[in-house]
Amino acid sequence: LQDADHDYRDGKWHHAVVIKNGSRGELWIDGRLKDSNDNLKEVKNTAPLLVGYSNSSDDHQKKHWSGRIDELPILNRALGRRDIAKLFAERN
Repeated sequence: LQDADHDYRDGKWHHAVVIKNGSRGELWIDGRLKDSNDNLKEVKNTAPLLVGYSNSSDDHQKKHWSGRIDELPILNRALGRRDIAKLFAERN
């Protein structure tokens, strides 16, 4: 999932939500659906979850998050459109 149409490195706060529900995935940024896919594959991994850092051996893939991450909730259920709109409104 990606939003290749916008560069978010603008010094402003952005609200990002990624949802995976079965094989469906959605990317929401600032309360708007930016991308979706109905054919996401299941990823099984025993390695630690890295946020803001890629541990790839390929230097092109190895990247660090340049901003700040304020909150990172991981839920055991997929959020709906109303849930996402409410979360975005609460943080603005």
